[in-house]
Amino acid sequence: MTCPGCSSQVIVGDPMATCTSCGYPIGKLRMALAQIYVMSFALFMSVVVYGVVVALVRPGGSAQIEGDVVQAAPYVALGIAAIMFVLMLRWGEVPPEMTPGAVVQQVVLHAAMAEVPAVLGLVAYFLTGKTQDFVIPLIGSLVLFATLATRVPKLGMAIRRYLYREWEESKRK
Repeated sequence: MTCPGCSSQVIVGDPMATCTSCGYPIGKLRMALAQIYVMSFALFMSVVVYGVVVALVRPGGSAQIEGDVVQAAPYVALGIAAIMFVLMLRWGEVPPEMTPGAVVQQVVLHAAMAEVPAVLGLVAYFLTGKTQDFVIPLIGSLVLFATLATRVPKLGMAIRRYLYREWEESKRK
């Protein structure tokens, strides 16, 4: 990993590791970035598990429900995905600096928002028995996860700047 303080290459194994050249807390930065990736990947994998459930479990004929409200369920879920997309774009502004805790909180919130349409699609699938009732909201979830994925590098840079400023201030003392 390249040290933000002095641009030297640092091998990080310890979460409390610092750069041997300048003392930058590179281990803290690496752990914060790893936490972001693990959280978003775990929530994304839950959507993949929903897809596996839909592929393996076929609801019985008696579990299927007919009706206009039930038939509209996947489209309602897709509409909710659109609302989540607008909210993610509205809250998508990444400040120049953010604490690692604030970034993790934002990533978990956005990943949970991205998961909502897939959960609603899974419910619609079990109500109607139609695969398309899951696939349509799943596409909305995947678009939301893609939106989150484009934001992760900016969030990483915000953490890096925050830790750099914190490190600069501790150096002055």
